[in-house]
Amino acid sequence: MTVDISAKEEELETTAGRLSRQLSDAEFARSSLERQKSTLESELTASQQEVAVLKSTVAQMSAAQAGIEAELAVTKVVSAVD
Repeated sequence: MTVDISAKEEELETTAGRLSRQLSDAEFARSSLERQKSTLESELTASQQEVAVLKSTVAQMSAAQAGIEAELAVTKVVSAVD
């Protein structure tokens, strides 16, 4: 009976140790994934800001091009009249 109890206690300690290591591993993995998520969220925000800046730049360039084309059209009309 004492041997059975000792064996069971040892088995229980082994199982508890194994489960404790698994829990530690899971907590480490969770922490790592949370850091990765935070990093990805920051990168996404930065990328969204960059896209907004690029859209603004494209709009400015399109407006400038339209202005240049209008000036060119006026110049062609004036040249044709002369």
